[in-house]
Parts: sequence; structure tokens; C-alpha cells
Amino acid sequence: NIFPIYKKLRYIVKKDDLLKPSSIFTNQLKIFIQDNKLTKPNQAWSTDFTYLPYRYSFLYLSTVIDTYTKEILGFHISKRHTTEMTLAALKMATSGRGHPMIHHSDQGSEYKAESYQQYLQDNNIICSMSKKSSPWENGYQESFYGKYRYELGNLNRFKTEIEAIEAIILQLHYYNNKRIHTTIRDTPVLFRQKELKRLRLEEETKVSSFSRAGQLD
Repeated sequence: NIFPIYKKLRYIVKKDDLLKPSSIFTNQLKIFIQDNKLTKPNQAWSTDFTYLPYRYSFLYLSTVIDTYTKEILGFHISKRHTTEMTLAALKMATSGRGHPMIHHSDQGSEYKAESYQQYLQDNNIICSMSKKSSPWENGYQESFYGKYRYELGNLNRFKTEIEAIEAIILQLHYYNNKRIHTTIRDTPVLFRQKELKRLRLEEETKVSSFSRAGQLD
């Protein structure tokens, strides 16, 4: 793990839309929710990292959460909070779930880094960032970490770092697959599966309606 020397940011350029330099620091997620509602998985992801005390040091956990389903899609554990750590969590998420429309984070240097911004640009993902010193604008992650750290407990009960890391991963699995989330009233994984089934049925209904209309014509 290294701390890269950050060059001047390359601003996101979409095929038909050149964003102004200041746009990269705009809370695009907040703007989207004001005009629309999140209605399905993969519309928006939020990311952040937290530190977990272990012995006389820390383990850092970076996570990517689907803002709609509340599911943790990607994570990475490291002894340092670097761009490599946050990017690894994002790549884990995209490898399993494709790409979201909006990616939201705070304005930490790990997310402003050229390599991170380039990855978003290369995959046509809109960059959204909270205002500085406004953690509530990334409340999805803040809320998750508050409950997660409490339920994980004190890592010093483990004799080895490997055991501590295993506990961190198992707690993430528990959150996704066993824990009932109060907002969605289900586990994140089951909620996603039900929502995808709902979307498929809606699409099949539309296709069937168009087909019947064509036969009548």
C-alpha cells in the first residue's frame, strides 16, 4: 500500500456531456433523489471506509453499498487507508453487479485520486460527492458503520489478525444475508432478489401488452 502523489484531477467527460470542473464535487445523488426516486438496484452506490481498532493499530474497512437495496456489494480490508483500498472495494462491486448510474462518496483524497476518478470515467459512472465536513450527506454509509461496529464488537478478543479479519468478513455476510434491515424490512440480499423479480415481471407485462396491442392492430 502506498500513498500516491495526486496529479491535477481529470474531470469526467461523458460522450455528449462535458461536466464543468466544479461538477465533480456536487452531490449528484441528492439532486437525483430530489427529482426522482430510487426505484431499483444499481441506480446509486455509496462508498466510504472506517477504522477498526485492533491491538495497537487499526484495520481499515472500505465498503460499497447499494443505496436502494442496502446490500454491501464490495469491500476491502487494509492496514492503511489508501486509494488502492477504496478502488479494490469498488472493483469487487463492479465485478459482481455491473456498474451503477451514480457513485457517491465524501471528498476524501482516496476518492479524488486520479486513478479512482479515471475508473469512474472509464465505466461511465457519474461521480457524486458530499460537501466537505458534511458526513450526513453520506448517511447511508454512516448509518451502516455505526451499527456494524457495534455488532462486530471489540476485535481485541481475537488472538491473531487473521481471526480478526475473518470476523470482519463474517459480520458483513451476516449483515447481507441474515440481518433484517429496518428500512426495507428484509435482508439486503433477499430484498434485491425480490426487486429483480418484480422488475422482470413488470417488463414481461409490458412486452405482453405490446404484443396484444399489435395483434389488435
